[in-house]
Amino acid sequence: MLREAIPVILDIPDIKFCWKVTGRLFVENYKQISNISIDQACVNRFYKPLHVVDSRFIGFPKEVFLEIFSKKPEFRMRKYSQKIEMHLANFSSLEEFLTISLSNLECVGLRVASMKKIPIFSGSSASTNKRLNSNLLLLKLTLLNLIRPLAVKLMGGSCP
Repeated sequence: MLREAIPVILDIPDIKFCWKVTGRLFVENYKQISNISIDQACVNRFYKPLHVVDSRFIGFPKEVFLEIFSKKPEFRMRKYSQKIEMHLANFSSLEEFLTISLSNLECVGLRVASMKKIPIFSGSSASTNKRLNSNLLLLKLTLLNLIRPLAVKLMGGSCP
């Protein structure tokens, strides 16, 4: 689906920055986050258990978007039969593909910044069918967003 967006992006010359945002959920603070970064890759990262990119919400300069999503990655299916895992392709998930792609771009000098605000999603999760807009969740995320800029600085800028 992201590869199919490339011709549209190429047809609109004024696009400088591209956001990949989930279609399943509403991002309540999208405008606030999207206005913060328009000149570098901007990602929401999970810090536990792995430093992986959250594929639901991620932004790239136009050239980076075109480079990453013009690739044709293959994703592996896992089949467990008496502890045997069969690898059928290179990546286990979109998150792994994006994490490796952005790590490679960081190695050649692109700044990949962690978002200063955590995206606040609301709606029903397609995978778990849970409602994601409870008052307790919004309160937790609001508090986390207050300390996230300091946490990102303490972790060394672009490195989570």
